[in-house]
Amino acid sequence: MVQPSRENADLLCDVREGMCVVDMAGDEVGTVAEVKFGDPTAETSRGQTSDLDESYLEAERPPVPGPSAERLLRVGFLKVNRKGLLTRSAYVAGDDIEQVDDGTVRLSVGHDGLIAKG
Repeated sequence: MVQPSRENADLLCDVREGMCVVDMAGDEVGTVAEVKFGDPTAETSRGQTSDLDESYLEAERPPVPGPSAERLLRVGFLKVNRKGLLTRSAYVAGDDIEQVDDGTVRLSVGHDGLIAKG
């Protein structure tokens, strides 16, 4: 049963490790390896800072280029183990999730909308 589209924070709450991830065309991308919720006050290149220990922030920061990492920290993200032997993990921003239903995460972007390691 397909759920109606909801706010992305709500959708992230429904995602679990091991779920199948499909892109906007319905092509399987891989499986969810990790779910991280966003923090709208996360550190950005505009100079916002956090009261948290910097080592904690670095541990939470996904290994992608600067602006992409900042976006992922603010809106939340999924780490996806992509299909294929020689493929690397990729990241999906929480606001790129369209639906979560029947054990599947459906994205509003194609393969090119995934964020790869830098």
